[in-house]
Amino acid sequence: MNDNNRTVYVMLSYTGTFLSRAIKKYTMAPYSHVSISLEQDLTNFYSFGRKISFCPIWGGFVTEELDKGVYKRFKNAECGIFELNVNDEQYFRLKEVIEEFQENADKLRYNFIGLITCAIGVSYKRSNYYFCSQFVDAIFKKVGIEIVDKPSEFVTPTDFLEAEEFKLIYTGKIKDLACTGIEVLV
Repeated sequence: MNDNNRTVYVMLSYTGTFLSRAIKKYTMAPYSHVSISLEQDLTNFYSFGRKISFCPIWGGFVTEELDKGVYKRFKNAECGIFELNVNDEQYFRLKEVIEEFQENADKLRYNFIGLITCAIGVSYKRSNYYFCSQFVDAIFKKVGIEIVDKPSEFVTPTDFLEAEEFKLIYTGKIKDLACTGIEVLV
């Protein structure tokens, strides 16, 4: 099936946490985090980040909600929401892959070392360790969607910002989007 009749969403964000400020200062990019949603109402996004909003050290696979956790705590968080059209097979495979991550969430960790090695251009892969952009790119590649033409351990949020396959549908504060919802975007 070649029809691109499903939509997935990628959110690039900047919260203003210590780590996001450090990443933004180093990359000089507007966003420091990326997550993915398969739901048109943007109820849940999936990524690697803080498991507890006030504790940056304990990280791993997370389900993010626009009005909870880090996004509630950092009220002025900025974001860009992008859509990508995929076919049914890719959509349902993405859903399966995310469900596998959910089922194994207790074994998955945030790849802090990978952030550093990515920044200095050294390949460093560890089983069950991801940072946000590494995760989003890896799941796309796992279902045959090649957005960024480099290994996942070198992918940054900026790579998604520059990807021609995505269509920007929202830019602004996450709290405004959480209040008005996706229906204003579509």
